[in-house]
Amino acid sequence: MHRRGQPWTIAVVALILVAACTGNEQSAPAPSETTGTQPGPPATGRDAEPITVINTDPWPMHPIDGRYRGANALGAADVNGDGHRDYVTNYEFDQRWVLALHPDDERDVRRSWPTVEIWKPDPFESGNGKNPESTTLGDFDGDGNVDAAGAHGFSDIAAFEGSAPGVHLVWGPPADQVSDPGAWVDGGWVPDTVDVGHPHWVFAHDVNGDGLTDVTVGGRQHGGGGGYENPDSPNGNGTFTGLGWLEAPVDEAARRDLSAWTFHHIDADAPSGHGFVFADLDGDGDDDIVDANADFDTPEEAEDVAWYENPGAVSAGLEGEWRRTVLLRSDQFYAKPSVAVGDLDADGDLDIVSQTDRELVLFRNRGEEPLAFDTVAVAKPEEIAWRSRPIRLADFDRDGDLDMVGMLIHDANDLPSTKASAFLLLNQGDPFTNDGWQLVPVKWGPGPTMALPGFGEKWDQVDVTDVDGDGDLDVVANCEEWWASPQFEAAPFFTPDLTVSSVAVVWFENTLGEQSPTYRETDGLIEIEAERPSVIHDSSWVERAPVGADRASAGSGVQPPSALQAHNGLRPPGDGTLAASETTGVSFAIESNGGDHIVWARIFAPAAFTSDLGGKSADSAWLLIDDGEPLLLGDAVTEGVDTWTWVRVTEPQSLEPGQHTLALRPRERGTAIDKLILTTDPTYRPR
Repeated sequence: MHRRGQPWTIAVVALILVAACTGNEQSAPAPSETTGTQPGPPATGRDAEPITVINTDPWPMHPIDGRYRGANALGAADVNGDGHRDYVTNYEFDQRWVLALHPDDERDVRRSWPTVEIWKPDPFESGNGKNPESTTLGDFDGDGNVDAAGAHGFSDIAAFEGSAPGVHLVWGPPADQVSDPGAWVDGGWVPDTVDVGHPHWVFAHDVNGDGLTDVTVGGRQHGGGGGYENPDSPNGNGTFTGLGWLEAPVDEAARRDLSAWTFHHIDADAPSGHGFVFADLDGDGDDDIVDANADFDTPEEAEDVAWYENPGAVSAGLEGEWRRTVLLRSDQFYAKPSVAVGDLDADGDLDIVSQTDRELVLFRNRGEEPLAFDTVAVAKPEEIAWRSRPIRLADFDRDGDLDMVGMLIHDANDLPSTKASAFLLLNQGDPFTNDGWQLVPVKWGPGPTMALPGFGEKWDQVDVTDVDGDGDLDVVANCEEWWASPQFEAAPFFTPDLTVSSVAVVWFENTLGEQSPTYRETDGLIEIEAERPSVIHDSSWVERAPVGADRASAGSGVQPPSALQAHNGLRPPGDGTLAASETTGVSFAIESNGGDHIVWARIFAPAAFTSDLGGKSADSAWLLIDDGEPLLLGDAVTEGVDTWTWVRVTEPQSLEPGQHTLALRPRERGTAIDKLILTTDPTYRPR
């Protein structure tokens, strides 16, 4: 029942996009090093046994926003003053900056959050794309309201992602007006940054300690000259963004005059500045910078992790380039590795972490003067030995030490279900050894998620906070490449009525030490909320809210039901349906009083899910009871496309008294299910 699209269209667009988004490893200037020696390989841990895995169920992944493509940032701040963190995300391929507002309700926080578009190109048309690469939140004009800053990049395929290299500011309104898109004022581009390299990272930080919020900037090369997009690009100027900061004017009246903002290079020759973090590594009272500079166009011999020493607020050197010390140079780093800083061993000194495909790379602070680090490689278990990106440190199990959360990205479209695409490493007291960690899977891979070659599940950034207010830390993350579109996965941003269903900005609910739900029979009825499974075996199902036509009610104040949707790129041959054995999906623990039970499911069949899938091609799923024969849910729905429809299994299912397991597995991609019911009453009709 799977209808094939037009593969030649996919192939043509894919060739363009793969060239742009996977990059070319061309030569670029070597990073400037003013101190430090060429580091050798990691000192210890390479031959140790890998980290042990705890068989703990993955965490629920709840939607925050999923309407656009290319979620490429996760700027955090309390924008409306309600005490909760809100998030700005720039959607690179749909040209928008979108603010997601925490709903301040324990129930609603597990549904899609209220959002407001605070910026998009004007006019919104072909030739006017701006390639938004990164956004951050901060009070840049000093009026007490939260503003937004963004980095926009160069591109030779502007029809899809736009091209407008530079740093851009949008002025925020008072807290009680942030939900009004018209209250956000477009401040324009900072002249000092226009066409200076390819900015792709911004972060709000008071760099010079004057109490004003500056904008730190990192990026890569502006096309041409061996640059990322196209080494022979006629449009690029070959300049580098490097690593630097925009100094906020001291005169408050001048802060909205962007020509008064001055760009200072911290490292003008850095081949890539992205994902850097601030921390006072040397304990002198000011914040230094740690950066992992590998990118698609960074020469392998220049890929490294380094730290930049803040010269100090009173130093004249603050406005010049900072001293750079390389901690490790290695060609094992993949594009845009992340770094995190924290005191791993609780000795009072800040350590640094990063990761390669096969190893955690830990830099142990020796606690000496001058500042020095030991490099320790900790072998990853196979469950997380894969292309990696985000990493953060926090105390997730509340035992007083720092744990680690990390995430993976696809390799050639695929992130297998055997890989923990989001994972937690619990600190067991000796973090610089393999047996000092235990792995907890937070999310399993979904397999291929997109048809477009070179695209797939690609986690970009992570923020750690208590989202649901229950006292433990949760994980917020943005996924840059995981969407479906009825028009075509690579449709230009200006396509009329462009509709997208995306796994873009989500949060993972910390369930350490919590019991999985068991659904018990009451008066002959077992009611199961599909989005609250007892066990998540893989990510072939994704929690969605809203789903399909529910989008219409999402902005009306009426919260649509949450549901599971088969949101992956599995495209089996033949009739296009998956066998029940091809995925493991999710399962539900039930407790029955025994007897014959009628099985009902509430199903949503989207009229159009992708350019070649929807309606009868997206209306069924498999249900297994205690690993028995698969039961068909739905299929060939002739009524109720784009509406929620109750379907039933024809034959009653006999259950013995006691515990049973229901496994829900995808059969056709795009199908959504929000409720399952088992009843001993043959006349029962769900409402």
